[in-house]
Amino acid sequence: MPADAQWSAQGFTCGHQKVYVDLNYAEQSFEGWTELSIVPLTASLSSASLHCFQSEITDCQVNGQGADWLHGNTLKSSTRIANSTAHQHDQLRQKFGIFNRSINACDLHIRFPEGVRVTSQQEDYSTASRETRNDGAAEDNDDAEGKRGLGPATPALANLNQGGPGKVHYKPITVKLWFKGSAPCLGMRFVDCDAGQAYPHVYTSNNPVPCSTSMWLPCLDGWWERSTWELAVCVPKSLGDIFKRKGVMDTNEDGNEEGDETSRDQIPFTVVSSADLIDETASPDDPSCKIISFAQSSPTGAAHIGFAAGPFIKANLAEYSDGEEHLSTNAGAETFGYCLPDHVAEMKSTCYVMHRAMQFFVRDFGSYPYTSYKICFVQDMEVDGVHLASLTLCSSRLLYSERMIDPIYSVTRQLAFLLASQWVGVNTVPRLWSDIWLTMGLAHYMTGLFLRSLMGNNDYRFRLKEAAMKVTEQDIGRPPISSRDWDLPIDERQLAFIALKAPVVLHLLEQRLTKVGGNLGLMRVLPKIFLQSMSGGLVNGQLGTNHFLRQCEKVSHSKLEDFARQWIFGFGYPRFSVVQRFNKKKMVVEMGIRQLQFADDGRQPLDEGRFIDQAYKSLTKPPQPPVEAVFTGPMTIRLHEADGTPYEHVVDIKEQFTKLDIPYNNKYRRRARTKAKKAKLADGEDEEATTDNINCLGDGLQSEQDVVQYKLQDWTKEDELKMSSEAFEWLRMDSEFEWICTMSVGQPDYMFQSQLQQDRDVVAQYDAVRYFASAKPSFLVSTILFRTLMDERYYYGIRMLAADALSRAAVSELDMRGEFHLLMAFKARFCFTESEQFVPLDNDFCNFANYFVRCAIIRALCNVRVDGAATAAVRMFMLTQLKYNDNFNNAFDDSHYVSTLLQALTDVLIHRNLELAGNPLEQADFAEDFQASLAELDKWQRLDRWMPSFQNVTTQTVLSCKEQLMRANLLQRSLKEFLFFTQEDHYALVRLQAFKCLMGLAALREASIVRFLFFTMKHDESAYVRARLSEIVQYGFGCLALHARSGDGNDNAVDALIFEEDASEAVALRREREMRSTLSGAMTALRQELSWDSTLKQQLWSVANGCTHLNPLIRRNMLDVCKILYEPVASRILKFTLPSMKARLRARHLGNGRVVINKVRPLEKYQKKAPVKIKLKLFNSAAKRKSLM
Repeated sequence: MPADAQWSAQGFTCGHQKVYVDLNYAEQSFEGWTELSIVPLTASLSSASLHCFQSEITDCQVNGQGADWLHGNTLKSSTRIANSTAHQHDQLRQKFGIFNRSINACDLHIRFPEGVRVTSQQEDYSTASRETRNDGAAEDNDDAEGKRGLGPATPALANLNQGGPGKVHYKPITVKLWFKGSAPCLGMRFVDCDAGQAYPHVYTSNNPVPCSTSMWLPCLDGWWERSTWELAVCVPKSLGDIFKRKGVMDTNEDGNEEGDETSRDQIPFTVVSSADLIDETASPDDPSCKIISFAQSSPTGAAHIGFAAGPFIKANLAEYSDGEEHLSTNAGAETFGYCLPDHVAEMKSTCYVMHRAMQFFVRDFGSYPYTSYKICFVQDMEVDGVHLASLTLCSSRLLYSERMIDPIYSVTRQLAFLLASQWVGVNTVPRLWSDIWLTMGLAHYMTGLFLRSLMGNNDYRFRLKEAAMKVTEQDIGRPPISSRDWDLPIDERQLAFIALKAPVVLHLLEQRLTKVGGNLGLMRVLPKIFLQSMSGGLVNGQLGTNHFLRQCEKVSHSKLEDFARQWIFGFGYPRFSVVQRFNKKKMVVEMGIRQLQFADDGRQPLDEGRFIDQAYKSLTKPPQPPVEAVFTGPMTIRLHEADGTPYEHVVDIKEQFTKLDIPYNNKYRRRARTKAKKAKLADGEDEEATTDNINCLGDGLQSEQDVVQYKLQDWTKEDELKMSSEAFEWLRMDSEFEWICTMSVGQPDYMFQSQLQQDRDVVAQYDAVRYFASAKPSFLVSTILFRTLMDERYYYGIRMLAADALSRAAVSELDMRGEFHLLMAFKARFCFTESEQFVPLDNDFCNFANYFVRCAIIRALCNVRVDGAATAAVRMFMLTQLKYNDNFNNAFDDSHYVSTLLQALTDVLIHRNLELAGNPLEQADFAEDFQASLAELDKWQRLDRWMPSFQNVTTQTVLSCKEQLMRANLLQRSLKEFLFFTQEDHYALVRLQAFKCLMGLAALREASIVRFLFFTMKHDESAYVRARLSEIVQYGFGCLALHARSGDGNDNAVDALIFEEDASEAVALRREREMRSTLSGAMTALRQELSWDSTLKQQLWSVANGCTHLNPLIRRNMLDVCKILYEPVASRILKFTLPSMKARLRARHLGNGRVVINKVRPLEKYQKKAPVKIKLKLFNSAAKRKSLM
């Protein structure tokens, strides 16, 4: 059913809603009332149904009269099965249907009293004179509500019943509900509200989607039912007033009352809401509290209504901008930031560009849909951020100081995306679930354009190309981005692939539009759509894919059916293989383009983190339709001829094989540099040569001294003769980046070198480096990549790719030339040149590009291997960098850099081919390096305890490193070391990393750890830990499924390296590994190993079925595991209460003073009757059972 028709089928809409909520921090509870102005759509309306999944309803009135209501408490009663086991997982999954957007999801049903009837507006006009007599009473009611922070009802109902002539308009009906809740697990979060905590605060979680607001507020939840709002929140006046409501004063260790006036206790409480601030008054019931009132005049769905209340510090983000940007006349809406008192400095550095982002979006996409924008940082959020109307709630994990480098880009992109979601995602919402790709993709597309203005076009195109390559790796057997197949509630992991592919598809669409319809493209379409949403042109702000495509067709004056079928409603991508040759007789370049789609069998590569999701989809999802036989569309081919002039040719791909002739326009030969000219250029002697040759990137290090010092090698004379005889410099396919594809172009290495050095497009350089990374290693390839790495004129992402590609040239046949070039590049930039042991200079990260290249070289050296083992030179290099790392004079933090070194040191200790590894500890040099590495790991772990790094990232890395060493049988397996870091007094990310290490070490086989793990998942105070822990448990099952059980289970991992087995055992082990390499085989192995484990089965079912207070996403994650491990059972055990079978004495009065006493058995009268038959409807087949799910 379309979203805009769902509630019309119920017979009413909501025009306006008032909310009053009183927050009790000491008891972690809330209570309040809400008043809904319901607009009937039919005269026969006699009841109303609302969403209310967690709060308790205490009273109900309809038009001021008491009304009957029925509250099903669906979340607790209908989402668990009594007397069941894990084999009933299919039956429990059916009960999770309450989270879909059907009318049956409502569990609060209100029946109107007899005195309430639906009247039309015409009848209302006839009684207007009588209503005016009661104005005094109405004013009294308004005054009473005004004391609670809400003014008289002013619902925006004018447009709700607009229609054609003759349509009946009905008078709104007022439904008022009183509700309360205690220690809510969903919808509202009380954080640090126990006595002695630093900064207690409360916020609405608005997660998961849908049905998040209805977890604490009776309403019509979701995106599509919109209304105006009034909100009043009662909170303590200051931090010191929290516990005064209980009448108990906190005492410190000395016994003195902490109720005295202190600077901390005087911090005022602030409420940040999705609505606009109206008033702040004292509470008439409690002098220690205040009521803060808000109003939302723009119709907004309940899913985008929320608030945060706590001792927040407010800051105007315009003041953080550079220079006088905040004084610009086109500054857009005001932007404010809120955070707890101990995060003010971090908020300044984190939100540094937010006001600039607001200016950019307002300038390019139209007016901001609300009056102001607020961003509030809170603690213990399950996700990084949620967008509400004019408000973004973000996790404090996103905050970073001005000394940090690594989080800058990722956090800035996340915050800019949340701001862009105000235009598309909040004010403009998807019309159907299948349109989520559009709102997410447009928000990410807008974010990318802003980052392009911030960081440059090279950065934008490079990251877009990287995203396209990731799509080619992941778009195997996945559903289309416009898919109706959603598992509700929505998990953010379900949206990860859409967030990756959708903006790339929109970029392709932009290229199609600008190629056909001009230079504006989507920049002309999006402002029109946003204007339609703000002006009411889109019904309830709902944007559908078809409407969006029609707007694009109007701009380009072309049809987009093929594009939509292939990239939006289809899946997969093409693979192109291009061959070419120059026909000197015809003076044309003959070219053949072949398109392939059928190389893959549709199976995704198995991964521990996604194994449960892959296995569940293989059991439940229908087979995908075949991939498009031929992807069609225009492709731009750019031919750089001999004089360097580029000529573009557009070919329309319509068939699987396309043959074409490209005319040649130049009669000159290809210009190539000889060694003599290069030497003269390096010495600056031949000025004529500089004018005759093109200025190239990557042409440094040409002197004889550089050639000898860095062992460089250039083209031979034979190669140069061949190069000079070529008709063109290089050939560039898809030069406008109009395709998501893989491209294999048949041209010589020197043409790719010309493309790398002379083409200024970063995408062309990206393709060239990828070619050299996959080409056969040679001295020449290593030289080209080394010069690219050393040339700072390249975009730093290209230099990082070149460093990674150099590791593939580190082979014994080339005397490890790639390793030599990587070490020399690091030494030339970051070490003392006189040192032979690569002693580093003091850290100086002021040049961010060099910092990222430095980390890339370190990661690339980890891939330098000889028969699977790292070289001794690389191991010593890593130890030297850690030993002599000095960050004392550096203006920036080195936490992530040290973590990179620690991870790299661990990588070089682990053999890539364990079957050939033997026992490396028997080698003296390796044993010495291994002990020195362990000492470094312990040293940095102790330092992080004394001087904590950013988010304890060093401790997280050390734990991960030790877990990898244990899995590689280099370190004794010890679960106790990780259990210590799972305790609640450690940072949340450290705890989660420790749990993940336990899962990687197959701790799910230990019954005691299984009980502790699931106890933490059920009862931990941190909602974020509980949510992430369920994902880590799925990762643990993936590790068990994909890796065979090694050893006999003892903890002496080093002894396990000595294998003494016969041929049959080796064959059996090899067969098991082959079986686990496939999805079906891994599932079978997992069932065989764990299906009998009663402890694991009981704990899994206790979370999935028994813990109704947990986030439904956590329970569903455990249901997915049950689906894979246990066969479904359609039957259930039913328990009936029967009379006692024990005989009793019964006395009967016969009259006249006579009493008869008999011994009677309770079921004696039923013994002669036929047994009672109970008819149960069971599933006849598995197919029918699936159809009913």
